[in-house]
Amino acid sequence: ITLSGNQPSRLNKSVLLSGKNILISGASSGIGQELAKQLAAKGNRLFLMARRLDMLHDLVQQLAPHAQGHRYYR
Repeated sequence: ITLSGNQPSRLNKSVLLSGKNILISGASSGIGQELAKQLAAKGNRLFLMARRLDMLHDLVQQLAPHAQGHRYYR
């Protein structure tokens, strides 16, 4: 996210996160899972953490078409 022009309090909505290294904890379900899906689709490299390794593995399989060297951890 970048700040726009002369107004540092307003975010530039046209800038999308892409090509970044991003750590997501709680990635196996809920908000973390949805965030992982959206960020992977934008071309980010994800480092995913969760307690439920089986669900995390399922998510990694879903993200495979967008794989950018994702890593997952328990």
